[in-house]
Amino acid sequence: MKDLKSQLASAFGRDPQAEAPPAREAVLPAALPALLGPDAHLASPWLQALRRLAGRDGVPAVPARPGLPAARQLTDTAVKALKGAGRKRDASELSDLRARFLSARDKEAWGLVKARFVALDLSEKAYRALKQGEADPLAVWTRLSRCTDAELQAMGHARLREVLGS
Repeated sequence: MKDLKSQLASAFGRDPQAEAPPAREAVLPAALPALLGPDAHLASPWLQALRRLAGRDGVPAVPARPGLPAARQLTDTAVKALKGAGRKRDASELSDLRARFLSARDKEAWGLVKARFVALDLSEKAYRALKQGEADPLAVWTRLSRCTDAELQAMGHARLREVLGS
């Protein structure tokens, strides 16, 4: 492809080395909202409750900085142990705190996705399809942030769903 471009450029009297590729637009925000950060769960009431319950009734100890998937798995183990020990209220509370945190996190991510769709006047149909599907909102936001405004505006709703939902 580059050879063809250079041949065409030389045929029309242009210097192919003089033309620099267009710079990509900066589309990522300066900082993610606090709830979407990689360590946002560490200060949440969910992890505080998990740490408070750790070490008793078969609840495993919590590492200093567990990742989000590890924290989910620890919570599953803790809920099962608490139910087995007859502490169903604590198990329910811990499960509810996790669900609230993850729900708020998803809501924040969908809000950012929706704001970008509205700002760029992208297909409402594609947004609804993504939101109603099994797409992870944080993954959708990450993929959306990697694309330039021009790339996104050039896509139809089917292509948007394909790029952002896969």
